[in-house]
Amino acid sequence: MSDVQGTVQNVSQRQSEARQVLRSTDARVISACANSMRLVCDVLRSAPCLRRGLRAVDDSLGALKRSSEIDICSCGIPRQLVQLVSSVQNVYVILVVGPAEAGQSLFANQLFECHGIEVAEMGPHRAEHIKALRCNLMNSQVNIVVVKIPPFDSNREDLDLDAANVMISWLNLSEKCRSGILFLHSLDSDPTEDLTLTLQRFESLVKPLSSKVTVPSWVYVVPTISLESLLPDETLSQRLSQLKTTMGTLNGNGNSKWHASTFPQVFQGQPETAWSATLLLLRDMTEAEAKESTAFPKPALKCMSPKSPDARLVLKDLADLLSDEFKKKRGSADLAAVVTLARTALEFTPPEHPQRHLALINLADLLSGRFKQEGSKEDLDEVIALRRTASESLAPDDPQRQTILLQLNDCLHDRFRRDSAIADLEEIVSLRRVLLEHTPTLALKDLADLVSEELKKKRESCDLAAIVTLARTALEFTPLEHPQRHLVLINLADLLSERFKQEGSKEDLDEIIALRRTVSESLSPDDPQRQTILLQLDDCLHDRFGMDGDIADLEEIVFLRRVLLERTPTLALKDLAGLLSEELKKKRGSGDLAVIVTLARTALEFTPPEHPQRHLALINLADLLSERFKQEGSKEDLDEVIALRRTASESLAPGDPQRQTILLELNDCLHDRFRRDSAIADLEEIVSLRRVLLECTPTLGLKDLADLLSEELTKKRGSGDLATIVTLARTALEFTPLGHPHRHVALINLADLLSERFKQEGSKEDLDEIIALRRNASESLAPDDPQRQTILLQLDDCLRDRFGMDGAIADLEEIVSVRRVLLERTPTLALKDLADLLSEELKKQRGRGNVAAIVTLARTALEFTPLEHPQRHLVLINLADLLSERFKQEGSQGDLDEVIALRRIASESLAPDDPHSQTILLQLDDCLHDRFRRGHAIADLEEIVSLRRVLLERTPTLNRCGPLLNLANSLHEKFQQQGLVDDIEEAISLAHTASGLYPPEHPDHVRSQAYLARYLKVKVRMGAHPKRAQIGLSCSGSYDIKHFIRRVFFETVEHLPPRLLHTPTGAMCNRDDQLSYFEDSPQYKRLLSSASSLHRRRLQTEISSAVTDFFQVAMLSHRWGSGEPLLREIAGKNTYDLHGTDGLAKLQDFCLLALERNFKWAWSDTCCIDKDSSAELQEAIGSMFSWYRRSSLTIVYLSDVFDAGSLANSVWFRRGWTLQELLASHAILFYTYDWSLYTKSDTANHKTDPTVLEELQKATGVAEQHLTNFYPGVDDARTRLHWASGRSTTRPEDIAYSLFGIFKVHLPVLYGESVENALGRLLAEIISRSGDISVLDWVGEASSFNSCFPANLLPYQTVPDIQVIPSNPAKRNDLGLGNGKGKELYDKLSGLPRAGFANRKLALPSTVHQVTAVKLQGFSTSPSRYTYEIHASRLRPVNVTLSVKLCNRGAYLLVRPWHPKSLETQTESDDDAVWNLLEQLGQPFKALLLKRLPHNEYKRIASDCEITACVQDLTSTLDTEVLIPEIV
Repeated sequence: MSDVQGTVQNVSQRQSEARQVLRSTDARVISACANSMRLVCDVLRSAPCLRRGLRAVDDSLGALKRSSEIDICSCGIPRQLVQLVSSVQNVYVILVVGPAEAGQSLFANQLFECHGIEVAEMGPHRAEHIKALRCNLMNSQVNIVVVKIPPFDSNREDLDLDAANVMISWLNLSEKCRSGILFLHSLDSDPTEDLTLTLQRFESLVKPLSSKVTVPSWVYVVPTISLESLLPDETLSQRLSQLKTTMGTLNGNGNSKWHASTFPQVFQGQPETAWSATLLLLRDMTEAEAKESTAFPKPALKCMSPKSPDARLVLKDLADLLSDEFKKKRGSADLAAVVTLARTALEFTPPEHPQRHLALINLADLLSGRFKQEGSKEDLDEVIALRRTASESLAPDDPQRQTILLQLNDCLHDRFRRDSAIADLEEIVSLRRVLLEHTPTLALKDLADLVSEELKKKRESCDLAAIVTLARTALEFTPLEHPQRHLVLINLADLLSERFKQEGSKEDLDEIIALRRTVSESLSPDDPQRQTILLQLDDCLHDRFGMDGDIADLEEIVFLRRVLLERTPTLALKDLAGLLSEELKKKRGSGDLAVIVTLARTALEFTPPEHPQRHLALINLADLLSERFKQEGSKEDLDEVIALRRTASESLAPGDPQRQTILLELNDCLHDRFRRDSAIADLEEIVSLRRVLLECTPTLGLKDLADLLSEELTKKRGSGDLATIVTLARTALEFTPLGHPHRHVALINLADLLSERFKQEGSKEDLDEIIALRRNASESLAPDDPQRQTILLQLDDCLRDRFGMDGAIADLEEIVSVRRVLLERTPTLALKDLADLLSEELKKQRGRGNVAAIVTLARTALEFTPLEHPQRHLVLINLADLLSERFKQEGSQGDLDEVIALRRIASESLAPDDPHSQTILLQLDDCLHDRFRRGHAIADLEEIVSLRRVLLERTPTLNRCGPLLNLANSLHEKFQQQGLVDDIEEAISLAHTASGLYPPEHPDHVRSQAYLARYLKVKVRMGAHPKRAQIGLSCSGSYDIKHFIRRVFFETVEHLPPRLLHTPTGAMCNRDDQLSYFEDSPQYKRLLSSASSLHRRRLQTEISSAVTDFFQVAMLSHRWGSGEPLLREIAGKNTYDLHGTDGLAKLQDFCLLALERNFKWAWSDTCCIDKDSSAELQEAIGSMFSWYRRSSLTIVYLSDVFDAGSLANSVWFRRGWTLQELLASHAILFYTYDWSLYTKSDTANHKTDPTVLEELQKATGVAEQHLTNFYPGVDDARTRLHWASGRSTTRPEDIAYSLFGIFKVHLPVLYGESVENALGRLLAEIISRSGDISVLDWVGEASSFNSCFPANLLPYQTVPDIQVIPSNPAKRNDLGLGNGKGKELYDKLSGLPRAGFANRKLALPSTVHQVTAVKLQGFSTSPSRYTYEIHASRLRPVNVTLSVKLCNRGAYLLVRPWHPKSLETQTESDDDAVWNLLEQLGQPFKALLLKRLPHNEYKRIASDCEITACVQDLTSTLDTEVLIPEIV
């Protein structure tokens, strides 16, 4: 209001001057302005966003009217205009400011003249009058007032006073409206001075205005040039850029009231440019106003009328206005101005405007015209974008959209020819597909040519996939009637052929064949190009036939070749014969072969005798006839083959290498005919041929002849003929010198012939010579030669035959020697029957006087009887009996000790319920008794007591009298030795029990009473102070206490490692050393002092507890490194005094760490095992798991872990032995490379640390419950094998041995055996003990141990996963469950045993599916792989990839292994049980592919992928077959 009052005061002061001006003003002008302002006022009052302050405006008008009766304002604005502007709302005031040289007058005049609006001119002081324009935009309610401010003086830096007053007056008025400034700047003058002057003018503009009025927030700087300007485009562009930079500087000066924008176009008199600048300024003002209106307080909003139009409707009016103006200017020569106008029209046409697509099209058409004139890439890009937007804004069925798409297609076409961008081509194709739906012919008009042209450019590109796609598109848009369509087909076929050579895709090859076939059919028969295409088609079919072996391809090849035969006879005939000969030898019967033979005969017929390659035609026909002879056995074919090969050999020179081969083949053919007809002429010709061959290959020729005569004449002749053959073989040997590489072959040949004669005649001389020959042959071969193994086995058989004839002990000794050699390479084979042989010989020798020799024989028999041999206990017993017999004769303590050890081992190897076990224990009891009588060792007596307790437990109640009295007697003897009343009281109790078993008249009752009386008498004679377990401190009592402590000590430490490191001293200690350290300890002394006051059993508990506490052991787990110390390097030395290797330093650090954690004893696998002793190593491997399980702490040293979070990266988690060390240990701590505790926590066990435990799970794949509480056993074997599958060991077989403890199995450790053998023994034991068939779920290479086992653990890395089909109870009623096939099948499967393993055969209960068809789907080489589709009974077809080739389909089975636990589901009825079984059989399953072998054995065929089989339907499961195949 203060600004309005100031204006009123100013008006009063200049009243008289204003009246004078008003008198001189044209009344028409004033009237026009008044009428215009009335319209503006009416419009402004209806705008909701500008109604604020309306009351204040009305009040101001009232004040103006009351203040005076002036006619005009002091600034020269008519009073009526002032009143009208002040009383309306929807008015936008735009001030045009600028110096004269900037073309201000021209700019304003263009605005005024553009619409023919009446102008008010006034101002008596200057030549340039003030002009004002009121524009009602197309009869809308929005009004624009454009005011031309007096121009600046060209030489002044500030505004004129009149210009300033005009600005102030209009800005005062525009406070009730909206105002903006168009500031004109000329680019004609020097840019440096002009830009500086511009900044200064802005400063001078701000100073007088900012103190008096509100400065407009929107300023547009409009660059101008004069009409006569000749500035180059480059200079103009540079000055325009400098202007934009200067305006940026102005905006950054901190004055938030100003925001100067630079108009992008240059004004050079075009009215379109003038109005574009004006409308852009108006747009910004309108948008700012709209944003401001949303921030009004709620009371103000309530005052607005809900029906008032939004201010943004001005955009629609502007669009309509510009569209009309644009139509007038379309013919203008100034295309840039018209484009600018079109852009402005589009900008002011909102997206929802119904005619927006026309604005898009208009601008696109203008830019398209300019592109044709100037060729600007930017114009073309914008045209494409505009037409694309226009097409998307129209409905698909709009007719105008078709035209727009065609125009867009042309533009894309133009751009593609310029840039060759594949994206444009793809969009063209996409457009053409859309157009194809409405205008097929038009869409195809030139696209084929375009794509073909582009294809030529892209042929050299490395992106073959893109080129193929392009070629497909070219074919798609080349109509069938196109004269060059065959070229497009050929082009695509060539590209696919090139890709097939690179990638070998079967799909590409199929498409190539189809394309070339189509091309050949489209050309006339006499077209030269057709010949080439047929040849290419032939090659492709040849390739596919080589992949699939499909007879249809071969038939088409034959057909093609017949067509080609008409024009290229020789080539077609030769290639076809070779092709069919090569392929059909493997795949087809005689029908196809007859065609090939006919073709080969024709080829031979047209090959003249003098032709240099005629012998090849002869050989080719002979090979084909030979193949047919093998199939059909035709005598005529064989005769012709012989004639052909004979002719071929005669046509070649004697020195030709190929002649040698032909003669050998002719020899084989004569051999075949001789076998059929026995014609002596054939035999004579064979001999003649061999003589010829003898000249080139003497040994081969002679040897083969001997074989032939041996084979044939053995059947036809008597011994005389065989003698001739032997003579011939001797001659061959005689003429084979000692240094000859095949002399051993001649030796073997003669030995085999003599062996044959020995079997017929049994001549001892022949046998002796055979043995000598085989001995010489074995000595002539290297130890690692595979053939030597076979010869040694044959020599072993011969020696055995001679030993059976003569019984010479020398032969037996040589047999043993040979077997020792064989033991190094084939343990099982070498042991196969030697034990039986030695046992048999032992029986013969038992009656002879040479006991030492017999004992040696028995020891040898035991040596060659492996641990797993089912009769090993008998060999142990046999040797024990012999030693026992010698002990009775000679009384040797060593023999007695060995007898006891042997019988003890035999008893431990048998099950408790084995009948032999009782007998062996009784014999062991006798032996211990004998030794006790000799040495009175209390340990023997205690073992006797223990044995008799065991025997008593195993004896039935009715037969217990004898065992009870025997045990009582041993306790009586023990009492006599130690005087402990507990023993005599137990003896009395046992005698009482024995006497109560029978009635008084029974002899055993009488005997029991006698024993009872004797024991009671002993007890009575003890007197008043019996010796109980409370032992006194007398000399004898002290001895007994120490002895008792020692016994308990050895019982307690029995399950600890036999060697331990004493951490305080660094000494290696065996059991005696450990006992010595214990006896020197305070714990031992406390036991001695408290023994007299404790009962025997309490004392035993105290001793055991003290020993356990004293021998708390820390175990080391680590990855072996360099310089690890061994036992022989540590024994007898102080570990801490040694120096030299990293391994020794690691051992010292470990011992010191154990000592720091208060452990006196430590153990490391490097030095605490005598690895030179196989027995100790065997025991250590078998006990390793229990040692770690019983340890107090396992310290894991990770030399490759440096910081937290890297635990899983250690190689320790990839070693085989460390898995059982991790699982067995109850408490474990991990230490890093510098022996600092991992994670620096104060935990005593990392297995209780959640963070470390989570890392362990990720590193090992072992679940938390197994890490913290693992139980060894064969349960869930597949999971345990999975844990170990990613681990490795230095010695391959150790990967199996390291799992013995985890599976709790006890097997022999046979270092030197293969990993397949070791792993096979482990898996066999798992199956034998549990029947677990999950270990058969693997994919990969099979083991030589058994085909059902993998060659290594790697296949167990995969986790089994098979999809389960949801249950469908609706089918239940359709199946016979209770009394039908379902019940029979259930009973059959429930009666199956578990899987078992014996004699290297797996008995595998299974449901079986007979293979009915095998179809080869594909073949690959390097390595060889065959993909088959297998059809089996009751199953859907199964695809499988194998490394072996399948043959007869009837020889294979698909089986589902079965385990009885599959039927353990709890059900309420039999029908439910049967239904559950059928649903289970209906699920997909992992099948095994078995091949049937002779003797009802099977072999598993390993596959490269899982064989997932699915039944055809649930009903078919009722016919399931059951079998227990024996798999080798």
